[in-house]
Amino acid sequence: YPSTFNILEVAAVDKPIFHMWETGIMRVTRHPQMIGQALWCLPHTLWIGNSFMIATSFGLMAHHILGAWHGDRRLKTRYGEAFEAVKSRTSVMPFAAMLDGRQQPPE
Repeated sequence: YPSTFNILEVAAVDKPIFHMWETGIMRVTRHPQMIGQALWCLPHTLWIGNSFMIATSFGLMAHHILGAWHGDRRLKTRYGEAFEAVKSRTSVMPFAAMLDGRQQPPE
C-alpha cells in the first residue's frame, strides 16, 4: 500500500515519494482485510447458521471483494507499471506468492 516514508515527505515540506510495500503482511496477501473478513465470516456463518448471518456474511464478502477489485484497478490506473510490478510479486490468496516463489519468507 502506498505511504510516505519519512516526516520530511509531507506535502507542506517536500513532495511525497511513492512507496509500495511488499513486506510484512503484504508478503502473505495483498488484501489482508478481505482475507480477515473471510476468516471471520466462515465460522460465524457456520456457528450461527441462520438466514440473517448468511445474508450478512454474503454482503460483507461482496463488499470486500468489490473493494479489493476496485483498489487494484485504482492503483493500476494511478501508478501503472509500478503497481503491475508489485502485483506480479504479490498475491490475493494467502501464501500463494510464497508458494510460487515470487516472495520469500522473512529471515
